[in-house]
Parts: sequence; structure tokens; C-alpha cells
Amino acid sequence: MPPTLTFRLLSKCRASTRRGIGFLEGHGELNAGAIFETFTGTVEREFRSSMDQWLDGANGPSRRFHNFKSDKDHRNCFVFKHKQHRLYGFLCHPKYWDNSFQLCSLCIYATKNEFESDRAELDRVEQWCHNLGAGGTISRIYIPPQPRGPTWKN
Repeated sequence: MPPTLTFRLLSKCRASTRRGIGFLEGHGELNAGAIFETFTGTVEREFRSSMDQWLDGANGPSRRFHNFKSDKDHRNCFVFKHKQHRLYGFLCHPKYWDNSFQLCSLCIYATKNEFESDRAELDRVEQWCHNLGAGGTISRIYIPPQPRGPTWKN
């Protein structure tokens, strides 16, 4: 039986109508959410500060978070980082009725001591980005607005 994937939004963060952050969970390699919950003190504060900056619309500083747009094989990937800690995820647009909304779905935690990101980690994130089960799970969080009744004009 395939694993049951779940998605939960990041709590205790800034509200944003343009961006969101959450954790894809329910499979052994999807450890970003579980590891994030163990962070305390400076590590938690630094990650939350970076996440709030991104939610506010910032696209840097790249020493704290960035995408991989220049890497044609990992264009959907995104990372939040603090020292050796990395939270890898992918960017998507789960609101088909509002393509300006961007979600960062965090998947994998890793430590990094080299300059370049491990391509194997990025490959795994990219696979989750294209996983139909993951997409369906995320889309259940974002329910389209109900159409309003007809507006009558005299």
C-alpha cells in the first residue's frame, strides 16, 4: 500500500496572501517537517526569520534562502538554510484560480558542509514536485472560492 501523504502549513508565521510555506509528510524521506519541529533557540529563530522574509516577498539574501532557477534540472527547487542546516523544498502554484500565489512545500532536511548543494537532494525534491500524490495532497489545502450567485442589474 502506498504511503499516505499529508501536507500541513507552517504555523506561527506571518500571514501572506501571495506566498505560503508548508511541509509535505507521510513518506520516510519526507523529514523536513519532523526535523523543523525539533529546532529550538537560535536555529529556530533564524529559520523562522528567513521564512517570514520570504513570505513578505523578499527573494534574498541568498545566504539564507534561494531558488535554483539557473539550474535547468532543478528550477522548482528551493532551500532555506542556517549554517549547515538545509530545508529543501519546491515552489508551486497550488491555486489554479490565482497563479500569483506561490507555495514552498518543504520536503527534505539535510546538512551541508560543501559549497554546492548535493544534486542527489535536489533530484529527490524535484521528484516530489512532480509526484501526482503530492500535488493532490497539497491541492486539498487550497479550496477554490465558491462562485457567488448571479448579480442582477436593472
